[in-house]
Amino acid sequence: MFFANHIYFLSATIFSILWLVLFIINKKNRKQMVLIGLLLMIGAPFAEQMHFTDWWHPHFIFNSFITIEDLLFGFSVGGVISAVYSLLNSRIKDDFILPINLTGKILTTTAFLFSVFGLFYIFHIHSFISSIIALSIPVIIVGYYNKKSLIPIFLTGMFMTVFALAGYLFSIYLNPNFVKETYLLNHLSKILILGIPIEELLWFFFAGMGVSAFQKIIWSEK
Repeated sequence: MFFANHIYFLSATIFSILWLVLFIINKKNRKQMVLIGLLLMIGAPFAEQMHFTDWWHPHFIFNSFITIEDLLFGFSVGGVISAVYSLLNSRIKDDFILPINLTGKILTTTAFLFSVFGLFYIFHIHSFISSIIALSIPVIIVGYYNKKSLIPIFLTGMFMTVFALAGYLFSIYLNPNFVKETYLLNHLSKILILGIPIEELLWFFFAGMGVSAFQKIIWSEK
């Protein structure tokens, strides 16, 4: 079965479908969905090169530096996080405007990029750790200015974790050997939750929080 052998493409497809649904119903924040998605899509192939060394090596339809899976996954996941955060934020009615000017936004972006790539390539820190540190930076900044703003950010992280968990369980159902075939378990903690590496679930949680917090910072109006 095609999808059983290409789980990464399957997950990217599922997120793309969810992205489309959210794009239709989330009319007010379509611009953010697209822009955040594009940012993650651009960064995905570069982040993937790090993950090849110490995290995973999924099956691709075409083996190249830029793969359709990375592009689809980066764009759709970024857009989904943006939309879910926007919808939750509107329900919770968090109207706090962060007092962060253009210089602050540039410094936040620089710190994020250095944490992702610099910690890995310069200090040889595991790509999972460098990713979690990077995703934590915008969350810490938002929490510093207004703790209430963390509520929709936290809930977005929880949504992404639960949705990803369901996707992983479905993937294991399609291919019981999916985890062993895909992940470099000797380089990970080997802690599995329902057969899923804990690093994967933690990444989705922090990605949901970090990307939504980054959106909060970038779209602050000062």
